Amino acid sequence: MKRSVRAERVHRVAVAVARLLDGRPMRARSSAAVFVHVPRTSGTSLIEELGFERYSRPGQLTDLFDGRTRWATFDHIPPHALIATRLVAPQYFERAYVFAMVRDPYTWAASMFDVLRQNGTLDDTVGFGAWLAGVQRMHEAERAAHPAPAALAPPEADWMSGRFGNSWNMTWLKRAWPQHTWLEGVRIDHLGRFEERAAAVRAVCEALGVAVPTEAHSRRGVGPGPGELYDAEPGAAALVRALYAEDFDRFGYDPDRVPSERVPSTGGSGG
Repeated sequence: MKRSVRAERVHRVAVAVARLLDGRPMRARSSAAVFVHVPRTSGTSLIEELGFERYSRPGQLTDLFDGRTRWATFDHIPPHALIATRLVAPQYFERAYVFAMVRDPYTWAASMFDVLRQNGTLDDTVGFGAWLAGVQRMHEAERAAHPAPAALAPPEADWMSGRFGNSWNMTWLKRAWPQHTWLEGVRIDHLGRFEERAAAVRAVCEALGVAVPTEAHSRRGVGPGPGELYDAEPGAAALVRALYAEDFDRFGYDPDRVPSERVPSTGGSGG
């Protein structure tokens, strides 16, 4: 019997979650925890609320490995890149409670464009559609050169100013890889949604055995609503669907619906 469109999407979400969790039950009250910080998913605010220590430079890792830090995040550097370069052993992630947040690819792309314009990484003369087309060309070139999307220091694209240099953190932010790229290679114990942030925070706090923060630190921005960006550039939605097709599929978001709410500013240079 053929499933309805809604039933099919629910099924895809269930399959995606099962794949991400690798068939393992969610662990509770772990002594170590890692937040995988996918950009523009309210991660900076969540880090502040829960008091996670941020590690974005190799020299900071001493505190992590000698046990002085229980809860850590590596900013926008994904676990598989840290493991591949042997900066962090896979066993660290295996024994920790690992969680992450994801977001509707349409609003995620709009928010990425907004923050790159705000922090000067992306030239003001580059429009939303041109940026997406540039990201697509860059992804195609980098995948051709590196079969795994983990090029650690790819060359600067000529349509980005490179103001922040080649820091690992900003390299991953500027490349705008699909969100699932951050989640590869490790078990994810809890995958929350930006749109259901309160529920995600409650679930994580319960697993960690801590009280739910009474005051959220999320920030609201003044950027245009996604509908305005997509209406102004008719080809942009198709580019997002092509670039982030797997994110739509794995996380159960509707590629046929462009949300119209205003793009929030989720804090920091990456959010």
